[in-house]
Amino acid sequence: MEGGRRERDGFRGPRPRKRRISEAKHVVAQSVTDQFLLRHPDWVTRYGDAGRVRGIEDAKYHIDFLSSSIESGSTAPFEDYARWTSRMLASRGIDPEFVAENLRV
Repeated sequence: MEGGRRERDGFRGPRPRKRRISEAKHVVAQSVTDQFLLRHPDWVTRYGDAGRVRGIEDAKYHIDFLSSSIESGSTAPFEDYARWTSRMLASRGIDPEFVAENLRV
């Protein structure tokens, strides 16, 4: 809040909340990916460092869509994104349960 006025961005929520989420995004994405890879060491063997990089990128997308849903006050955009992500990764041979697990972390 600046001068008693709440800053707003293109979403319905105050800008500081979106900024806090954005600032934490990389650290959270790394942590989620590292936790996932600890539970699934076969992914490290299969995908190597590139898999970790892609996992962090994916987690950042998850956070972006979740943040937008929080700011809009609707879960629909995130639900649509999660379904799309599951279908897209399934077409690449990745079981949708892995997507669900990653989102739960």
